[in-house]
Amino acid sequence: MKTNNIFLDDVNLSIIDILINDSSTTFIEIAKQIGISDATVHWRVKRLIAAGIITKFTISVDNNLLGYDHLAFVGINIKPGFADKTTEELCTRDT
Repeated sequence: MKTNNIFLDDVNLSIIDILINDSSTTFIEIAKQIGISDATVHWRVKRLIAAGIITKFTISVDNNLLGYDHLAFVGINIKPGFADKTTEELCTRDT
């Protein structure tokens, strides 16, 4: 499969699969799992990022262990030109 001028072969797909399961996996560990050099993993990840296939690395946390027993997502519609003022107000308001 070819995407954004990069060929998604078994090696690239394996790298992606490993990083999807744990984005903190080191290039050395990925290389050991796949059977290639860590330099090759590094080069391929850089190309996957440049092609826009990998867009970010992230973490998942246990909110209970952090002391949060509820998780909420809030969407706010802001009129054009008011984003900075709204952000400032939200950050400085008392509860």
